[in-house]
Amino acid sequence: KASAKAFLETEPLRIKMGNLEVALSAQEAAAEENKRDLTAQLEASAKKLSAQEVLAEERERKLTEQIEASTASIESTRTHREELQHGGAQAEVHRLRVMLGAQVRAQQEEQLARDA
Repeated sequence: KASAKAFLETEPLRIKMGNLEVALSAQEAAAEENKRDLTAQLEASAKKLSAQEVLAEERERKLTEQIEASTASIESTRTHREELQHGGAQAEVHRLRVMLGAQVRAQQEEQLARDA
């Protein structure tokens, strides 16, 4: 009689304990699943960020190359302009020398003609 009474008194507690253990196991499984999902999301975000960083580095490299090419073009244009200006000055000096030489020869010829 006593053991039957003890069984009847403790059985609802055992059932509650069993139900709590089942509920805790379910919560633990849900927490593990949530952890896996969050970990997968974190990894995906890290991969996406890494890919964006690679793209940003590539854009930066291309822009740097374009800047360097533009700088080289500017320097080349300046050098070419300076060469043209210098060459133009040389051509002007040569033209003036030729004209002066022609004038000197003309004056010499006039002088020779007068002296003759």
